[in-house]
Amino acid sequence: MSVIRVQLFAAARDLVGSDVVEVPATEPLTASQLKQRLLELYPALEPMAPALQLAVNCRFASGDQQIEPQDQVACIPPVSGG
Repeated sequence: MSVIRVQLFAAARDLVGSDVVEVPATEPLTASQLKQRLLELYPALEPMAPALQLAVNCRFASGDQQIEPQDQVACIPPVSGG
């Protein structure tokens, strides 16, 4: 089993209570699958789910993008302000 480390920012970090989480993966995951797994492990993120985005290796990820355990993954919550 591998582990995907996900860095959390802003409101996502506050809701989870940590700036980095580890998501176990028994098979390769797409960005959509990883997002779903994050919501299952951390239900506090559910209210922001529609606007929650993942970035992989410093680029926003499409839903079908494959994620490898060595990838740098960030969970980006919705941003407001001006």
